Amino acid sequence: MFNLNEITIEDNFSPLAAGDYSAYVEKLEWKTSKAGAEFLNVQWRLTESNRVIFDILNLFHPTETVRNIALESVKKMLTASGFEGGLNFATKEALALAISEVRCDIYLKIEEQEGYAPENVIKNYKKLSGEVGAAPTIDTSSIPF
Repeated sequence: MFNLNEITIEDNFSPLAAGDYSAYVEKLEWKTSKAGAEFLNVQWRLTESNRVIFDILNLFHPTETVRNIALESVKKMLTASGFEGGLNFATKEALALAISEVRCDIYLKIEEQEGYAPENVIKNYKKLSGEVGAAPTIDTSSIPF
């Protein structure tokens, strides 16, 4: 009834080749690190392969340099997606709402750390390079603030 001998198993956990990929923000979640710093975990969906990539934005990290890297990433992604509102957000909820609408190309790189499997890391955000179908609408009421 079910012949699994004919089924090929794809390895969806190996890193993708470095390069640009069209993507949209699929899910956002505020989390707290072991050290107690709040961060935004961003789940991206790649439109062509349907793969998921995660991005961590350390917006409340105690180190200013780390916070600035996260803020620079947010500005790049909003600018790349054509965000038309101002770039001044009074609350973390307003910022998360703007991020939830992002759709752009992301540049992936493969990073390797001793003791861990190689993984994709987002290194840049750019305006979409081609025409791609519309991203699904995120139900913003489900974004945990």
